[in-house]
Amino acid sequence: NDLWAYDPAANAWTQETSFPGSGRSYPSVFVLNNKAYVMGGCDGPAPYPNDLWEYDPATNSWEQKASLPAAGRSGPIAFAVFGKGYIGGGNDNSSDLNSTDLWEWNPATDSWTQRADVPGLSRRAANAFVVNNIPYAGSGWNGSTYLVDMYSYNPFANSWTPIANFGGAGAYSPVAFAIGDTGYMGTGGTSSGATSQFWEY
Repeated sequence: NDLWAYDPAANAWTQETSFPGSGRSYPSVFVLNNKAYVMGGCDGPAPYPNDLWEYDPATNSWEQKASLPAAGRSGPIAFAVFGKGYIGGGNDNSSDLNSTDLWEWNPATDSWTQRADVPGLSRRAANAFVVNNIPYAGSGWNGSTYLVDMYSYNPFANSWTPIANFGGAGAYSPVAFAIGDTGYMGTGGTSSGATSQFWEY
C-alpha cells in the first residue's frame, strides 16, 4: 500500500503517505481535477474491494469517497473525461470472473451512475486511454481468450463505437496512456507469455 512520487527534474523518488485502504494488486486509477482516484483491486480471496479513494498531491493526503454500488472487482478499466470518472469491466467474481458494466462517478455529488456496458466479450485486466477527450478501451482477457477488440466511448450519447483492433497480441494487464494526439498501449501477458510489445493509435 506504499505510494511514491517521481520528480523528473531531480530524477528522484520520494515516499508519500501510504494508501489507507487494504494493500492490493490490480486496482485501477483515474486522474480528475489534479487528484488521483484509486478503485478496486485484489486484496485477497473474493469478494474484492469496491472502495474509492481520492489522493490530493497538494496535501499528500487521502480521503475515502462513495464506494462503487456494485460488486468489487480486480483489474477494471478506468478513465476520466469531462469532469467525471469511469470504472468498467474487471473480475467481479461472477460465474465467469468477468464483467461488462460501466459506472460513472460524479465528484460534485460523490455519486455513481451506471452507464452503457462495455461492448464485446466480458473481460478483465483490460485498459483505457483518453485522446482529445475521447476515451478508448479494450484488450484484456476473459479467462480463455486474449482480446484485441477496441472501442471509443461517447459520454454524452452514452454509446460505444468499435475502432480498429489493437495491432499486437491481445494482452492481460497491458499499460496504456496518451501523449498529445496519440494513444499508446503495450506490454502485458499474452498467450505466449509476458511481452514487450508497444503500439500507438
